Amino acid sequence: MIAKIVCAGFNSFQDVYHHDDDEFIIAVDGGIIATSSQNIIANIVIGDFDSSDIDRFGLAYDTKIAFPKEKNASDLELAIDYVADMNFSRIEIYNGSGNRLDHFLSILRVMEKYSHLNIHLLDTSNDIFIIETDYEFVRNQYKYISFFAIENNTIITLTGFKYELDHYLLHTNDSICLSNEVITRGSVVVDKKIIAIQALEK
Repeated sequence: MIAKIVCAGFNSFQDVYHHDDDEFIIAVDGGIIATSSQNIIANIVIGDFDSSDIDRFGLAYDTKIAFPKEKNASDLELAIDYVADMNFSRIEIYNGSGNRLDHFLSILRVMEKYSHLNIHLLDTSNDIFIIETDYEFVRNQYKYISFFAIENNTIITLTGFKYELDHYLLHTNDSICLSNEVITRGSVVVDKKIIAIQALEK
């Protein structure tokens, strides 16, 4: 099954979303506006509901999980924590990379915390995810692939890319892996967690 978590940020959900028969929809707080506008009934709506009048959407979800406004985790982290033990093959996050850069950075931290899950942050131009082991890319609709270290002293090897590396010491302030390209099939070997960003040509 695929968990699709829809946040309340800049709404690109309608442009990125496609239906999967085995999907499980989670609307995070104001994300219920995005799902309901597409006539999608969310399986769960979760949050403190400070950015949406949830009572207006009683027919747009099956189950509501409410939290107090004063809490020690973001609504998205609470949603990820809720599904963490539900054996989803993939978790997709929508509307998380919009105008609020603090929320965007927070999402990256949450993705790092739950890096054992297959989490992808999606918008109209990007697919962002965490790699912590060997990974293979096939040339597809994304033109560019960038890699950023989460931890210092990360060793990365790239083969099958336009710009290859051999056991390169990648630091957290290093941008050498910005905007690389897969030739036909690219292999990444790392010894620590890194952020991978696939981006469309703009």
